[in-house]
Order: sequence, then structure tokens, then C-alpha cells
Amino acid sequence: MKFEIKVNQGEQLDVSRLRLLVVGRNSDLCNIVIPDRSVSAIQCLISIRVPLAGTGERVFWLFDGDGTSPSTNGCLLNGKHLIKQGTTKHNCPLFNGDFIRVGGSIISFFVLTNEKKMDSQSTIPSG
Repeated sequence: MKFEIKVNQGEQLDVSRLRLLVVGRNSDLCNIVIPDRSVSAIQCLISIRVPLAGTGERVFWLFDGDGTSPSTNGCLLNGKHLIKQGTTKHNCPLFNGDFIRVGGSIISFFVLTNEKKMDSQSTIPSG
């Protein structure tokens, strides 16, 4: 199984071998750099974990911020704020086809089976 992301209709990035993706403006700290002043130094994390049950399936988690506290600017998952107003929860599971808005950029997440390529025209929302 292969795991890929795409940022703003750009190049597909194979993230199959990574355990953690750091997304933000700081090029020294982030795997995925988004040079946008509305993006925090560390905007969000994507954690890739293998469950202990031994199923071989991977579990993906999206964290707004650096993993301990939310980002200043926030992020949206599938068009909704990750942090619900009045709560401190700033993480949630990430699924195939989800998209994350970070500043003016969109990160799309895909799980590819049998090396099937994603259809970039129909999977990334506009605007």
C-alpha cells in the first residue's frame, strides 16, 4: 500500500516511509513547507501509526499545531475547523480523500492500493 499527498495541484509526494509529516512555514522544521504569511511556523502534523493489533493497517492522525498546542492560525479538515469552539481537542483521524486547508493552500491525502494513481482533476477541491 502506498500513501501520497498532493499540495495545491502540485507534485504527488510519496509519504509511505515516513512516521510524521510536519507542515508549516518554517523550512528548517517542516517536511512540507508552505511559504505563506498566514501559515504558522508549524501549522499541523500528520502522524502515521501502525496499530498494535498487528493488522498491518496504518492509522493517520491530523494535529493542528505542534502536537501539544494548536497553531495560531488554525487549519480546516474537509472545510471544517479542526478545533471545535469551546473544546481543547486539536486532533482527529485522517482518511483517504480528506483535504486540509492551511492558509491559502490545500493538502490532499490519499491511500493508494496496487500503485493506482490518483486522479488529480477530481480529488482536490477548488478554492
